[in-house]
Amino acid sequence: MVKKLNKDAFLIKILLDKGASCSDVSHILNISRQKVFYWAKHDIKTSKTIRRKKLPEEYYQKILFLARNTTTSAMSSRKICAIINKELEDKNILGSNNKPLSINRTSVCQYLKEFYGKPKKIRKVFFLNQEQMKARENYCNMIKERNIRFDQIMFTDECIIDLSSYTQDWVRLDPRAQELLKNGDQEVYHLLNRQKKKYEKSLMIAGGISYYGLSRLIFLEGTMNDFAYGQALMFYKDDIDTIRDKYGVKLIFEQDGAATHKTKANITLLNKLFSKNGWIQNAPNSPDLAYPIEDLWAILKPRVKRRNPTSIPELKKFLLEEWSSVPIELIQNLCKGFNDRVNKVLELKGSRLEPEHFKRTAKEITYFWRIPETLPNMRVIYNNKKIYKYKKKEMRIIKAELKKVKSLNIERMKNKTLEEMNKNTIEYSKLIKTILDNEGIENAFKKKQEYIRSIRDMLETIQEMNLVEYIEHLKEIADENKNKINDEKKENDDLVYLNKIVMHDQKTVDEQIDSIYIEQKITDLINMKNIDKHIRYKIRF
Repeated sequence: MVKKLNKDAFLIKILLDKGASCSDVSHILNISRQKVFYWAKHDIKTSKTIRRKKLPEEYYQKILFLARNTTTSAMSSRKICAIINKELEDKNILGSNNKPLSINRTSVCQYLKEFYGKPKKIRKVFFLNQEQMKARENYCNMIKERNIRFDQIMFTDECIIDLSSYTQDWVRLDPRAQELLKNGDQEVYHLLNRQKKKYEKSLMIAGGISYYGLSRLIFLEGTMNDFAYGQALMFYKDDIDTIRDKYGVKLIFEQDGAATHKTKANITLLNKLFSKNGWIQNAPNSPDLAYPIEDLWAILKPRVKRRNPTSIPELKKFLLEEWSSVPIELIQNLCKGFNDRVNKVLELKGSRLEPEHFKRTAKEITYFWRIPETLPNMRVIYNNKKIYKYKKKEMRIIKAELKKVKSLNIERMKNKTLEEMNKNTIEYSKLIKTILDNEGIENAFKKKQEYIRSIRDMLETIQEMNLVEYIEHLKEIADENKNKINDEKKENDDLVYLNKIVMHDQKTVDEQIDSIYIEQKITDLINMKNIDKHIRYKIRF
């Protein structure tokens, strides 16, 4: 705040310039010494502090030149300080106390701040040519002509998230940590020097946002192409139908102008699923007009990375949890400003929207995020090239298995016991060895031929599958593995439950009660909970 000018300030400056001391000026003008000290250090017009310059004026001009040199990149204050001090040392310039002159980095920063103001961070913005600006204007005119509101659109997009964890650029170290760093402490060293892989594993996801909620998250195996996007459109259709059945609103499907979205097959599919007026395509190079989904990605990425995922399955799990926990208030606030942006783009004749043209209505920290107890099933779409690779890999594994079964020598197996056989022996050979020992060599030969026929049938079945059939085959395998994992988890949970019961009984019952009572109780629990009998033998008394 600029102080009000008064005649005392001018008189103080005049007397100080003539060589009077602050005490003399206070005595002559009959004013407080504090007031004299203030105007001795401040400018009369601006009330800014006057800094005493101890360097010759030419060096201050050089500081300004180095800080704003257009021929090369602007130098940092640390480098400017080093250059000026080197010149002062070479010329042996002395100060008023006959000591070598020097300048520190803080003084350089203060001088630059007084002259240029605070440094501004360079913001990367997308480039728009005349054709793109015209396309943006046409898109906004179409929105106005059809009277499309923000609550009638589902915005969709894809996003790539890598496996790298969330890292901060700045770290503050307390005195103890600084001392540990000097002594070579590895933990503090790795805190400041974080290793990063050259090529991180990444995952592509796709999703949609509307005023009434989010679509279900879609995970992509491979990269997005026209075949994979066709599968995603089927999922988006299901989400739009769900919202229509629940809220009675028929949403318009919105997509960006990626090459895979505009293929002939996908345009035909769009017209079939949503009708010609049931979908729109965003203007090229216009993330500011599809900002609800773009802003949602910007909010989700740091939240997922802060949880430090270490593998792709873990990354998928965290993404599904965060996507399912997005508050509905945040979703609605993200969508509300769409029509205002459309009007502003028309005013600017298709130009890019700057931050001062719109007000952000959504902030991550103002909402309560809660992960639901039950998460939706994972949606997966496949790239056809990736499917071919999976198919070839599976066929290669089956052929190798067929080769191993064919190479089994039953005559040699006859002289070996099951314990003497190699640990890496395939499961078929162990079964054949069991039949050989129990039923004889003829039955063993028959069983071997049955295995060979079954493996050949499996190979022929997979060879004859087309892409759609093979995708269903992959989904069945995934469901089987998931059910197997769930069964194992349930079995372990039941085992833990029984162990707790046993430990509780051991502590509470009288010591004279023998183990027969406890064993009988465990048997009753096993029958009651329908647990396999082999669990009974895992429990230790």
